[in-house]
Amino acid sequence: MSITVSQIYKQFNNFHALKNINLDINTGELAVLLGPSGCGKTTLLRIIAGLENADSGEIFFDKINVTNVPVQQRGIGFVFQNYALFRHKTVFDNIAFGLTLLKKRPTKEKITQKVDELLEMVQLPHVKQRYPHELSGGQRQRVALARALAIRPKLLLLDEPFGALDTKVRKELRTSLKNIQKETGVTGILVTHDQEEAAAIADKIIVMNDGAIEQVGSSDILSG
Repeated sequence: MSITVSQIYKQFNNFHALKNINLDINTGELAVLLGPSGCGKTTLLRIIAGLENADSGEIFFDKINVTNVPVQQRGIGFVFQNYALFRHKTVFDNIAFGLTLLKKRPTKEKITQKVDELLEMVQLPHVKQRYPHELSGGQRQRVALARALAIRPKLLLLDEPFGALDTKVRKELRTSLKNIQKETGVTGILVTHDQEEAAAIADKIIVMNDGAIEQVGSSDILSG
C-alpha cells in the first residue's frame, strides 16, 4: 500500500509540532522517520495511523483519502517500544487476539494455524504457551511483531520498537524485521532517533527536525 502525506500541519497550543509535511512512501517500502526527540516524528506517525488528527492537510492510502477514516478501519499493525502485550494472556492468545476481532472471524483451526505460522516467522515456535513475563525483552518484541502481522495489515507502524533492548538483541531484531517485512511485502514506517538503525534497515530515510522534513533519500544521505 502506498502512502501520501499532503500539507500536514499540527500545533499543540503555541508549539508547531508539524509544519507543511509532504511525503510519498511506495508500496512495500520500509521508510524510517529519523530525528531527535521532539522533532515531530511520532506525531506524524500517529496522524498517519489515525490516532491523532492534523489541524490541516490530508493522508492518502493507495490514492484514497483516509484523513477522516477511523484508526480501526485503516488496516494498520502497530509495534511500540513498550510491547503492549496482554500480561494475563499466553503468547498464543496475544497473537490470536487480533484475529478474533476480524469481521470475518477465522475458525479455531485457522487461528491456530496462523499463530503457528507467525511464531515460526519470528523464530519463537517454542514459547506459545508462555506468558509475557516469562520472556526476554527481545522475545516480547518479536511476539508484538507477530501480533501486529496477524491481521495481515496493509501498513506496519513501529515507534522506537527496539529502544529498550540491548545492542546485540537490537541488531538481531533489525535483521528479522527487515526479512519479515520483505517476505510479507507490507509497507512499513519506523520511527527512530538512531542513525545506525535507520541506515541498517531503511529503503527510504526521512530526516526530520523541528517539525519539518529536512531530507529524504536512501541510507547514503547519512554518510553524505
